[in-house]
Amino acid sequence: MANLDWSQCPAVESVPGRLGGAWVFKDTRMPVSAVFENLRAGSDIEEIIEQFRVTREQIQAVLRFAARGAESGFAPPSSAVGGDMDEKKMREAAIDVAYECKMFREACNRYLSDHPTVTVSPTLGHTVTENPTLGHNDSTAGIRLTAFATTPAQLPRYTKYLDRDALLIHFRVLIDFFYKGDEQDDVRAHHYTGGAPRQRPAWCADFERKCNKLFAHLTYRRTEYRDLDRHHWHELPQHASEMNAELARFLASLDANQRAWFQVADC
Repeated sequence: MANLDWSQCPAVESVPGRLGGAWVFKDTRMPVSAVFENLRAGSDIEEIIEQFRVTREQIQAVLRFAARGAESGFAPPSSAVGGDMDEKKMREAAIDVAYECKMFREACNRYLSDHPTVTVSPTLGHTVTENPTLGHNDSTAGIRLTAFATTPAQLPRYTKYLDRDALLIHFRVLIDFFYKGDEQDDVRAHHYTGGAPRQRPAWCADFERKCNKLFAHLTYRRTEYRDLDRHHWHELPQHASEMNAELARFLASLDANQRAWFQVADC
């Protein structure tokens, strides 16, 4: 398919020096390609509006323009950068990728190593399983909010929540690294291994959406997730195991030079 002439779409612009001249929504740094990447990943328009701070009118204008182009055999914009990436940049970026991989594995070890503890609740009168995979943000109500970073740690049993959130931080980064399409300046696994982005697992879209709502962004819909009893992470051990397998396949596919870039022996 040929590319659309986005200069004919009044909702977007290309500014030299801004994201490498990629087409972005007017007066923003939001690439037009990100809309199509997120729609293909299973996001809906409401989620895109909330995540990227663009208006419904802007998105609808872009979709209408793309729809007219599709009827004529044109393709949506792509901001692919892998083919333009030189070896020096990829080698330098590998340091950051290796860091995320190491932190993900360490967070897995910390969070998934212990079994939930069972206690007797004096108020409820029955046993309660204290497991952060079941917890939501209201569970930290006993922790005082203080302006002093030197305040001693409060309620050590909440350490598991810190471990859980550390795992989610690095997990969320690796989801984009392995499964998301190209966007300007983003590092992707297929830049190193060649070919197209890996196929997203069936669980990935829902899990990523939940991370965005409950963890990565402060939104009013976060409360809706808590009210609907959707703020749990029962699936985290299984998905973490699958991500570890994906990571192992990626490291095994690197050539000798790339293995040195990623310090594979230490990953």
